[in-house]
Amino acid sequence: MKKVDKELMKLTNKKSIIKCFMTKKVLSKTDIMEETALSSAALSYLIPELEEEEWIIEVGVGAFSGGRRPVMYSLNAQKGYMLSVQVSTKGILIGLIDLGCQLIEAKTVIGLMNDEESFIKIIEEGIGILKKNYKALFEKIIAVNISIPGVIDERSGLVIHSAHFRLYNFDMKALFNRLLGKKVEVFTFKDTDALLLGEYYFIHESTPNMAYILCDRGVGLSLLILGELFRTLQVGLELGHMTIDPNGPVCHCGRRGCIGAMVSELPAIKHYVELREQHGMYIEDLGTLSFGDIIKQYSHDECAKEVIDKQVDLLSEVIANMINLFNIKKVIIGGPLTLLGETLESRLENAVRRKVLVCFREGIQIRRSELDMHAAILGMAKDVLLHQIGDLKHL
Repeated sequence: MKKVDKELMKLTNKKSIIKCFMTKKVLSKTDIMEETALSSAALSYLIPELEEEEWIIEVGVGAFSGGRRPVMYSLNAQKGYMLSVQVSTKGILIGLIDLGCQLIEAKTVIGLMNDEESFIKIIEEGIGILKKNYKALFEKIIAVNISIPGVIDERSGLVIHSAHFRLYNFDMKALFNRLLGKKVEVFTFKDTDALLLGEYYFIHESTPNMAYILCDRGVGLSLLILGELFRTLQVGLELGHMTIDPNGPVCHCGRRGCIGAMVSELPAIKHYVELREQHGMYIEDLGTLSFGDIIKQYSHDECAKEVIDKQVDLLSEVIANMINLFNIKKVIIGGPLTLLGETLESRLENAVRRKVLVCFREGIQIRRSELDMHAAILGMAKDVLLHQIGDLKHL
């Protein structure tokens, strides 16, 4: 066998050993043999090499089961670090995370991002804030994860189109390589992908088939099938641009009756203002009115109740159509509508069950998102560590 082939095989085997520690924190040599199917002879030199390279460390001995107690190993979580960035229309949340998926620190940077220049400026500011406190750890960054609204090509890391930030064929990998001053792996996620992964890994891990629908300034969708994100090349899953009323309002995409033009903040505000004016009630400061403000008035403002009831009814049509397509049993709703609490869940579940095919009705669950603010950045990191750790070129 050629030397290059031997070295490649050794590297592949080392990566498979490291990958074992993504699902189990502590392993013995026997455990590693079972997980990787590598021989005892192979592990007798691979494990010491990984220890010397500081990828794994001894953490003690295992329980006595006859004979010598086994040496136990764990991943050295401080061997490398990841940056995780969640982009929203209001700014970014950026976190530094170790290889054990522990958050070192996260910072929020608020700012207007409406073009490529302003987008890059906010990202650069966030990196600068963290780097100031953790300069030594930044030398060990091996990957960046970023989520952003838009159409993503996850293989190349390109943002094909993100309307709000006016990004077109934007190269995330090139951006972070430049800002970090070195080559790192960059994994690009759609915004709802990151939110869904947060829900899955930290709340609903026993549910491998689920959907996340974000209803805020638009409508977004991500799907999890058998515990993995549903993705194809340049997939958009642009739920917000599916037509539900051919005679509905004009969407910014140029078509009529798109979901996002009927179920989101702007149409809700427009409907609410129209109803109030019909009753001779005018809103003094229209510029500060938000989707959340209307929802908070639900229980004691008839206009608000009519608006939100209409939004929920339209959303139930969307969810029913999605269930008829994918037979998803659990749907998580994110965005301001979650302020309705259990009312949202019960209203949607009842309406959806009436609208889906009879064979899909059993077991449907509609739940509001209960994520904490760091779940999305940690969800991306966890997913990359589980599914991509063996492909990282820095190993």
